[in-house]
Amino acid sequence: MRCKKCGKELKEDARFCGYCGAPVQPEKQKKATGKKKMLVMGCAVFAVLILGIFAGKVFLDNSSGSSIPGIKKVSEDENCIAYPDGDVVYQPQGENVDWDEKEKVLYYNNLISVYLMEKLSEKEENQIAEQIDGEVVTRIHGAVQFIQIKIKPATYAEINQYIEKLNENEKVMDALYDAPNFVKTDELDENPWSSDGKMIDGRNTMPPAGNDWWAEAVDAYDVWKYVDKNKDDLSKITVGILDNGFDVNHEDLVNAEGSEKITALEGYETNSAEDHGTHVMGLIGANNNKIGIRGIADLADIKYVDWTPNTEDSKAENYITLLETGEYIHAISKMIQDKCVINNSFGCSSVLLSESEFKKKKKGEWYENLTYENYRISHGVECKQKARACIDMLANAYLMGYDRYLIIQSAGNGNSSMEACEATKNGFFASITKSFFDTVMSKQEKKEILEEKKYTYEKLKEHILIVGAVENQDKDGKYKLASYSNYGDNVDICAPGGGITAGSQVYSTVVPEKNQNVAYGEIAGTSMAAPIVSGSAAVLWQIEPDLTVAEVKKMLTETAGQAYPTAKDDIRESYPMLNAGAAVKKLVAEKKGATSVKYKLDQEETEYNGEETVGEYATVTGYDDFDQVIWEFQSEVVPMTEMPTVYEIGIHGDNYYLEIGNTLYAFTVSKGEKVWSLELDGSISAHVFDQEDNLYFCCYYGPDFCQVNSEGKLIKQISTFYRDPDGLYWPSAIQYDKNKVIISMGGTPSGETETVTVNLKDYSYTRSDADFIEKKEKVENAKYKLLKEVWKKYKGEETVPAYCEFDLSGDKISEIIIRTYTDQATEGGRYIYKIDHYDDKVESYVGGQDEFSSYCSADAVHYYLDGEKTKIIVDWTFADELSFVVYTYDDLQLTEEEVTDDMSDSPVVEFMDIQKVDWEIYDKKEKEKPADSGKKYDVEEFIGYYCQGVDEELLDEYPNMNPEVIELYYNEDGTLESYRGYRFGTTGTSYYYPYDSYTIEGNTLICKYSTVRSYMDETSENGEHRFQLTNNKNLIVDQDVWFRHDVS
Repeated sequence: MRCKKCGKELKEDARFCGYCGAPVQPEKQKKATGKKKMLVMGCAVFAVLILGIFAGKVFLDNSSGSSIPGIKKVSEDENCIAYPDGDVVYQPQGENVDWDEKEKVLYYNNLISVYLMEKLSEKEENQIAEQIDGEVVTRIHGAVQFIQIKIKPATYAEINQYIEKLNENEKVMDALYDAPNFVKTDELDENPWSSDGKMIDGRNTMPPAGNDWWAEAVDAYDVWKYVDKNKDDLSKITVGILDNGFDVNHEDLVNAEGSEKITALEGYETNSAEDHGTHVMGLIGANNNKIGIRGIADLADIKYVDWTPNTEDSKAENYITLLETGEYIHAISKMIQDKCVINNSFGCSSVLLSESEFKKKKKGEWYENLTYENYRISHGVECKQKARACIDMLANAYLMGYDRYLIIQSAGNGNSSMEACEATKNGFFASITKSFFDTVMSKQEKKEILEEKKYTYEKLKEHILIVGAVENQDKDGKYKLASYSNYGDNVDICAPGGGITAGSQVYSTVVPEKNQNVAYGEIAGTSMAAPIVSGSAAVLWQIEPDLTVAEVKKMLTETAGQAYPTAKDDIRESYPMLNAGAAVKKLVAEKKGATSVKYKLDQEETEYNGEETVGEYATVTGYDDFDQVIWEFQSEVVPMTEMPTVYEIGIHGDNYYLEIGNTLYAFTVSKGEKVWSLELDGSISAHVFDQEDNLYFCCYYGPDFCQVNSEGKLIKQISTFYRDPDGLYWPSAIQYDKNKVIISMGGTPSGETETVTVNLKDYSYTRSDADFIEKKEKVENAKYKLLKEVWKKYKGEETVPAYCEFDLSGDKISEIIIRTYTDQATEGGRYIYKIDHYDDKVESYVGGQDEFSSYCSADAVHYYLDGEKTKIIVDWTFADELSFVVYTYDDLQLTEEEVTDDMSDSPVVEFMDIQKVDWEIYDKKEKEKPADSGKKYDVEEFIGYYCQGVDEELLDEYPNMNPEVIELYYNEDGTLESYRGYRFGTTGTSYYYPYDSYTIEGNTLICKYSTVRSYMDETSENGEHRFQLTNNKNLIVDQDVWFRHDVS
């Protein structure tokens, strides 16, 4: 048998080629379920593609009858994996996980674990298994003597019976049931990307370790955190990949139904699945689908070009090649037109033979007669030729006006013996130096045109990033260039490329058909570092599409860490090491600003009214999506009061609103710039916004209503909805409903929580307790009328009448008790009390028939509350003999009850002299009362929109159109009440232009305006709109100019 890579004859049972180190593949491959490490250095070249394969361990086929030399058949079970040391391990299947409800145990129903007292022979182990009719499927010998016995599926109770039987065997230390292991450790990096393509639980740990070490090293988890949170706000970006073929049907790369995320560049649809290109594509765009890996720019679109031949027959229809410069330039040019990040994981330094390899040259080779020095010079010429083509290509693109693209090229993996060299030996963009650029430009016929347009080397370099490769951190936590990575001043940045040994390389997607059906593997090289940088650049453009290419490059390099050289000829002290997470954080902080705002209160001594007191101040801080502080504001210190110092309205639109010590502030969320501030007359208790960003709020103990527009101007303020200036009323909630604001009020005269509705057209308001208030006013008027009549009747008498008010009947309307004096009853006289109650029918106080009397003493009459009613107590105590009479007023009847209990400690009724009543208030109200107030209609119903210049079908099809509209309102009796015209803003904000007046002439509605802006954004002044009405004064629907458009 010969090696499939180098063609050399292989030794019998060889697992690796003794000449090139390539792993020997079995002639008959079977499906593998274990882990494969692909040890491929990813650097390619157009002229000659070199994918350097390192020697390493191979996957051990775990099927029965393994064909891999040295691994013998151990078990007939296909789920057993054989290891080189002779141990065999069984892999339990998920279908055998069972649950015992009684014991609350999760267990494998077909497996028992057994620890042995000593090392036993295979025969002895089998004998133990035969005790329970089982089969040994796991055999581990060494520090632990352990077997596992597979049985037929059994219940938990049955398994315990088997365990008891096994534990009776003197050769068994302990037998026990087996269960799935859910392990979480703090010290070790739990690999989130497993070899079978199942993503367990991605974590970001330091130091980087596991299959995802490259993602941790560049802080990709912070990138994904931001992307996942803001994916709906990301812009489109395309990454172009030129490579040697892609498995676009890979489980981690295949497009979701209806998606065209990954597509061939137009004209380059021919494609063959190869590991190198598939690996590169996975690092950029592998789907976030909870399997396999995740590409650093998984939401970017990908355009790919397979530049390798699909067949060796150049005359075949499916033969393609990009060996010619024209093909390469064509592909790059199309990607530049698409404003791409363009990944080039190839170069030509690997073509360069080392001196030792050169000495093995064969007769007939093109370099047969050259010295090694001349051979090296010829390679340098080839590199410069490719570089020149690239300079010309980018210069031409500049002249054509294309400036938004970024080309990423790998620095190269050294020469044919992987001895690192200057990156300029890798050709193409990597070979462009300042001196060579100047040389090329000096020969340009159009040099003057390019200089006039300021095309310089620096301008060209804005579009190029040459990427070196680093290994994982060393024991000191430092990143160093990989031993194979090319170096030099042309290397702009480094990224993970991995080491040359298994487990240290970069893990990504590979072609299952080429790798024993394993879909993921390791490859190392600058080819792997380049796509990680390409994906990072793409994410920056997704977040902020207006970035220039220079800003993208600067963002990547200025936020980078450090990597250190390893090559003996490398004179640089360090290289920038990509930190994609830091780049995204910097971008978000600088361009996006804060996305959340928080405040905290602190206390400080302050002076208030000349005295020292405790004050409070607020510190307001804006944070971005990474909890970085973007801005901060500190308020003045204000004295603490019973009212809250701070009321947070929060974020609305682009602003953040906060009231601090009766000052309302509006800040921009992103930058914390103060938009406006407004001094208030109270502390806000509730707020609401409308669709035009008007802010409505109410305050503790007033003002009860305020409207502030988006510019911070106070539009309207209502101090109180109640007449009593001493009333303690407080608004507790507020809501906006079309053209009205509804406020909930507590502490109202009725004793109930009431609502007040403010009409935003004229700021009139109605209270839900209006009936109560109206009745209360009538009662108040009736009281004044009664008292005036009593005053007229008794005016001039020696003893002035007095009165008091109590709710004796429990109907929340006070009865009035009139007190007069009589001297006819007995010596010293008596006070006579008559009770009047309010009668709704006549809207007056009536009664006066129910009466009682008392001694002429100021403390003779007491009262107490009995539920909702008040009861009157008259103290008739004489000498030491207690005597009290309790009067109850039920159903307009006064009843009395004598009691001997001492009730003298009950409150004394305080009477007011009628002559002290302020009659002027009553008289003034009488004069102001209109003869006939007439009936007024409130706006009851919003009927709909009527849109000009478009029909309903067109408006539904293009909801963002900007028509002129009119709103129509009806009265409760069906007559037209109100019209309001305005136009919708393109961002959803309405520009409001009300009509000043309207008239109806026949069937024509005429609405006059001072200023109106039409849907064509034309302003008219002092004009009118006319609308045709039906006979019942409704707007005609579906007419040419205006039509009905309902809104729900």
